[in-house]
Amino acid sequence: MVHQTDQTQAVRVRSQAVREGGQRESVDHDDVCVGQSGERIRCRGAGDVVGIGKRARQLDHVHAAAPRTRTVEIVCHQGASEYAPANTYAAARICVDWGMDYVEIDVNTSKDGVLYVFHGPDLEYTTDGAGFFHDLTAAEIDRLDAGSWFDPIFAGERVPRLDEYLRWIRGKARIFFDVKRADLPQLLALVHDMQMQDDCFFWFGDPDAARAFRRLSPTLALKVNADDAAAALAAHDDLAANIIETGLDDLNLELVDACRARGMKLMVFHKAKDPVAFRTMLDWGVDMINCDHGDVAAQVAAAHAAARATQ
Repeated sequence: MVHQTDQTQAVRVRSQAVREGGQRESVDHDDVCVGQSGERIRCRGAGDVVGIGKRARQLDHVHAAAPRTRTVEIVCHQGASEYAPANTYAAARICVDWGMDYVEIDVNTSKDGVLYVFHGPDLEYTTDGAGFFHDLTAAEIDRLDAGSWFDPIFAGERVPRLDEYLRWIRGKARIFFDVKRADLPQLLALVHDMQMQDDCFFWFGDPDAARAFRRLSPTLALKVNADDAAAALAAHDDLAANIIETGLDDLNLELVDACRARGMKLMVFHKAKDPVAFRTMLDWGVDMINCDHGDVAAQVAAAHAAARATQ
């Protein structure tokens, strides 16, 4: 349902506010409507437009775009980053509403060892801070504005603490952990404490970190990048990889067969908003799509599944 008054634009946001005394307080903005002039109006139900000004995006197709009949798993890279600031509750909330299978998040760590959802290391790109993320304490990070850079409607959006984020999203969507900077025992303990062992997978840009992860956890799912069959087989043999990620241009029969033979899922990372590309991936029979446009991928996947069902 569209909530509009004088072309009011509705948004769904969940943010973390900080009281004057510095205490963190969860604040829900799930049904906030914002008019053209910036006024806030309380709405009921899901919003159908996200953002204001140039960032506004129509979402009237979303509810039909994510049926559960699709056979492919869709991973939203940093959340719904076309409609909300990446790695925030706002971006994840949209993915949950879409019915996405996974939300990809980056894991980073404060100076005093608190785990956060943040890419980094630079602060300037996605917050009002300066310098490097790991040079700030948790108290300093909790005061950062992680939304205004994207659109004024997201002013006050906070950098999520990982434990709070997982507690909130558990049962709503699974998680792809892109580990940028984290103490592995601490991170793995948190996943176990949240009982999310079967609802997540991990990736490490540093091969040594991936090996350390596998030594600490022989059973948690690990994703490894590979651009050919030989690399995929090596990832299985050396790291017991569970998921192989590749690019659309590297998809070929040998790579598909190698993953099938070793029982690994095949995932394609594709950032472009390209229905034809998503359809090509589905024709190859990939297991997962990691993308910036989960709504479009889900819409294509639904149509693809429906077409297959009538054949």
